[in-house]
Amino acid sequence: HLWFRLFVPSTAATSTSTPVIVFFHGGGFAFLSPASQTYDAVCRRFARRLNAVVCSVKYRLSPEHKFPAQYDDGFDVLTFLNHRRREIPEWPESADVTKCFVAGDSAGGNVAHNVVVRACRAEFSDLKVIGLIN
Repeated sequence: HLWFRLFVPSTAATSTSTPVIVFFHGGGFAFLSPASQTYDAVCRRFARRLNAVVCSVKYRLSPEHKFPAQYDDGFDVLTFLNHRRREIPEWPESADVTKCFVAGDSAGGNVAHNVVVRACRAEFSDLKVIGLIN
């Protein structure tokens, strides 16, 4: 059930180390998605202006999916990026998961915070969360 949009900056092809931002959209845990116009624009801007690879996560929404489904989805994306990111054909070689930031807006900020708390207890082989942006 993992799904995210990937935004790759134009400089990724020539860069040696591009940070990764895992982003969680807002919407009161019940609305919106990475495909929403606002969050599409935000993530494109992050990729372009911050020169970062952005993974905008589509987490399961309530009321159909109860707590902690949203947090589980977020953590599952970090786990996927740690172990299986190279399975994504569009994944740039320069994307450096040792420079991973987790970010979110509104309800997504809540998801981001809880995912980072859980990630601090995890032992990822490659991925390192080095910042939380709310």
